[in-house]
Amino acid sequence: MKSEYNQIILMSLAYSIIYLFSLIFATGSKIGINFDYNQLIAYILIIITITFSLFSFKIKILKYKRKAIKIIGVLIILFLILFFSGIIGFNEIAFAFIIPILGLPFFIFSFIFHYLTFNK
Repeated sequence: MKSEYNQIILMSLAYSIIYLFSLIFATGSKIGINFDYNQLIAYILIIITITFSLFSFKIKILKYKRKAIKIIGVLIILFLILFFSGIIGFNEIAFAFIIPILGLPFFIFSFIFHYLTFNK
């Protein structure tokens, strides 16, 4: 079950990086990091997710691993809420990232469900 735990963390890191790239390419007239009032929330969420995911590799106790997986699930839900709420403005280039942004959470949540259900 340790490999499944690591897979969830690696998928959440990949999701955060894909979301970061979609924000970088969706800034508007030029490519780069743009700290608008609406995209700043997403950048903060990305930093929190990457930091938490990297620190969760060090967790050894099963009870804390289960809590870490639940927190990662909540962070992925927050990413999806930001995406669907329209807070973040996207342009045409960001549509290349729609399939990973909407598809990868399905796999993350299926792994989370399996890990939390069958790992006692």
